[in-house]
Amino acid sequence: MSITLHRTHNYLKLQQSNFDIVNFQDLDKFESEEILTKNHKVDFYALIFITEGKGKHSIDFSDYEYDKGTILAIRKDQMHRFYLNKATKGFLLCFKEEFLNSYLNEIEVANAIQMFNELLVSPKTQLKDCDFESIFKLIKGIEKEVLVVNDIYSFKLIRSLLHILITLIYRIKSTRL
Repeated sequence: MSITLHRTHNYLKLQQSNFDIVNFQDLDKFESEEILTKNHKVDFYALIFITEGKGKHSIDFSDYEYDKGTILAIRKDQMHRFYLNKATKGFLLCFKEEFLNSYLNEIEVANAIQMFNELLVSPKTQLKDCDFESIFKLIKGIEKEVLVVNDIYSFKLIRSLLHILITLIYRIKSTRL
């Protein structure tokens, strides 16, 4: 893996489980925070969900402004960089295709990954207030499974919630085309 999401505390690690969720307030706990602020390629998919604050994030050398309710989708092998801002709050969800493959059939995985194809849709989605709460609840449900529950059922639930989340975002994007 070109960029690993090692942290000093005891969270699930992307390279072990093929899934991780990071609260933006914890980004400064990464062992190599400086790599986050330089253009780098990732070998996983990522969703950035902003709950508070304003700023920008670079994907394939294009800067995308964000504020509350912005979702940025980064596909495997894309270049991106963080412009870290302590006032920004939100979540970074990282997963590998294998994580979805272990639960969903090939057609469902292909449909889920389709949302990350920037040739079809922009990597940025701006949620309306009516959509924000349902997306936020799904992400908090994923976070709870990773950080609080973390039992033998958690990975199945996380995959299901992630699939619902991606499908819901894709629906929101498709209604705005």
